[in-house]
Amino acid sequence: MSTRLHTFLAALVFLSVTVAQPAAVTMQVQPYFGGRFKFGEWLPLHVTLANAGPALRAEVRADTTEAGGQTTYSMPVELPTGARKRLTLYVQPPSFAQAVRVRLTDGARDLANQSVQLTVERNINYLVGVIAPRSEAFAALGGLTLNSAVDEQAAMLGGQQLARTITRIPMSLSDIPDRPEGLRLLDALILSGVDTSELTPDQKQALQAWVEQGGRLILGGGAGAARLLNGLPEALTEGWLPIDSPTEISLLDALGEFGEQAVRVPGPFTAAWPAAGRALIEQDDRVLLAERLQGKGHVNYAALDLSGSPFDAWAGAAAFWAKLLTPGSAYPINTPPDAAPRLLRANSLYYALQNLPVLELPSIDWLAGLLAVYIVLVGPVNYFILRKTRRLAWGWITILGLTLLFSAGTFAFGSSIRGGDVIINQISMLVFDARGIASPVQSYVGIFSPDRGAYTLNFPGRALVAPISAEGNPWGPWGPGGPLTAGQVELVQGESAQARNVQVSPAAMQGFQTESPMPENWRIESDLTLDGDQVRGTLINRTNEPIRDAAIVYGNRFARLGEVPPGQSQALDLTLQQTFGSPFPYFLFEEAFRNVGPTGPSRETQVRQQILESHYQSFGGPAQAPDRPTLIGWLRASPLEVQVDGVRWATQQTSLMIATLNIAYPPGPVRLPFGSVPVRLESVQGSGGLCGAYGEVYLDFNSSATLEFQLPPDLIELRVTRLAWRIATPGIGESTIELYDRDGEWVKQDAAEVGDPTRFVATSGAVRLRVSNTGNSSGCGRYELEIEGELQNE
Repeated sequence: MSTRLHTFLAALVFLSVTVAQPAAVTMQVQPYFGGRFKFGEWLPLHVTLANAGPALRAEVRADTTEAGGQTTYSMPVELPTGARKRLTLYVQPPSFAQAVRVRLTDGARDLANQSVQLTVERNINYLVGVIAPRSEAFAALGGLTLNSAVDEQAAMLGGQQLARTITRIPMSLSDIPDRPEGLRLLDALILSGVDTSELTPDQKQALQAWVEQGGRLILGGGAGAARLLNGLPEALTEGWLPIDSPTEISLLDALGEFGEQAVRVPGPFTAAWPAAGRALIEQDDRVLLAERLQGKGHVNYAALDLSGSPFDAWAGAAAFWAKLLTPGSAYPINTPPDAAPRLLRANSLYYALQNLPVLELPSIDWLAGLLAVYIVLVGPVNYFILRKTRRLAWGWITILGLTLLFSAGTFAFGSSIRGGDVIINQISMLVFDARGIASPVQSYVGIFSPDRGAYTLNFPGRALVAPISAEGNPWGPWGPGGPLTAGQVELVQGESAQARNVQVSPAAMQGFQTESPMPENWRIESDLTLDGDQVRGTLINRTNEPIRDAAIVYGNRFARLGEVPPGQSQALDLTLQQTFGSPFPYFLFEEAFRNVGPTGPSRETQVRQQILESHYQSFGGPAQAPDRPTLIGWLRASPLEVQVDGVRWATQQTSLMIATLNIAYPPGPVRLPFGSVPVRLESVQGSGGLCGAYGEVYLDFNSSATLEFQLPPDLIELRVTRLAWRIATPGIGESTIELYDRDGEWVKQDAAEVGDPTRFVATSGAVRLRVSNTGNSSGCGRYELEIEGELQNE
């Protein structure tokens, strides 16, 4: 009896310890941006863990359910006794997600769990993060609409520009993620009146990379300008520092003119004037609002504190923000408003991932020869042997035996051709800006298996991995829940990443998209001058691999370089040739199409075409050629080396190199001939859209289109002396051409030579042209500008 009592008491103690242990571990999960997310973009989750009990190893796991199965994002964590840790877990919720369940587990049980509420934001919505001590000054942002509002269904069918509604997101400095991928939700970020010395090095690096990849950072000055600017990366504050000591001003006439409402708020106002920068607003010969291009993004600096007076009580605040945010905010025409373009690009590359040599069907000649051998063996050879041996009655046995033997041999031979290895097919995008600085490596990985199995894929470095989901293209040929993903998969984050439990069916492919840092020593250095169509200077490939089949492409002009070896300075003196016969990117493959066999171009050529079209895709029409001199080439390697646990595997790698070249224009006369000024379709009123690779526009009758021509960044300060336009390929019978002037008016142009050209060149270097179809026919036309001017010494 005593033994049973002791056993019972021991069981009670064990049970109490088991039940109480999870209570010693606590977890708090706070989603960034208030739980707002865009489908196809990363949402960071801020996870705080505390352990008052025994040391343990655990994992933080976030479960999401999507078409085709469940995806779990996880991160391992060590929790010693008394530990308190903070980590960031990145997830990609499906488009219909209203919550995500986060668990802390030790493998056998859940130690803590929390359901985090989410709110999906349409990708077309313009999200502005605000980090400031006072929010009243930014009330005008709420509900503000950028670009003209039109009927959405008509816009999607006819190619019209969709309006973008602004959503304001209050934030703190701790809400800036430690990776640029976590900031992509935001279109703009405002910092004013805060001390940025609290930012960590990872946050600073992420903020700079986000701007360089296309974000807009808006900085407010005022009395706290020094505290704001000193903690930011030098690349983002260059041109604003050093600044003069803050001064007080009483009148803000220039600000009132910009915001179309006089500033009636009584002063004085504290202004911290920038030392440099291109002026958007000038007050008393000093820069009140400045702007600088930073990679693909923008940095704005206001001499006034944006969170204080007069912005908290000024009637022109809404117009001020609309004018500041509108440039560069146009949502690409015909792009789905509810899915990230990078997600659609991943789906478009799925077929390229399937393009493997081992999947090649045997040639017709091989099959015909095999069939001929079979007929000869079963027919004449079998007959003569049986006749010679006087055993013709055995024919039914020998024919059956030969058929079975031949079938088994054919199957074995076919299997040997296919091979028994797991195959990893990897497509990577290596993108560098004009300074040689790299964007994160975008890789698309497909795993092919000859047999059914579950595999673990290892991704070195701090890669973020997500499945290529069929939900991103529900109208695609595979349909929702198709073969892109199946079953459950676990994606582990950390210093190295993993995809666990990847279920692959025989002869099928499972796909993933990854984002990982570029190797630190990989860059493209260029120092070139462009004189008309002549490119001169030096180019250095600072990667570890040769760039093959390289070419410099600028619109419909290009020059072939061949192979660019690694680590060598290559002198260039090339003439860009113009092509009119083939659209981009097909002219790059003209040589590959010459003298091809009856089966057409090689698999490599087909894959390269698909990759280029995917990278430069335009949902409003054909792929658009690069609007700046760009190096395009190919590597047969990737900086991301994917490995598979426990099996033998083979790897096929294809990497696309895209490097915007550093082009200098020496002081003096500059001429940009017709066709060389970059152009994009900004909006369409009526029915129309892109119909060619170089900004060609299709217009139906009673429709119009607005084109924006942009001077290269190095020529924004060009003193324009001549501006002319032409219709390079007329597509409609009658049309009206108008140019947008600095007073905000459309001015009809009756002559190709424009009088007073500076009137039509914005301070940002943009020229807007509107073409209206006034006839009774429709068609496709290309419209071009020619600009001449004088570039002054700096």
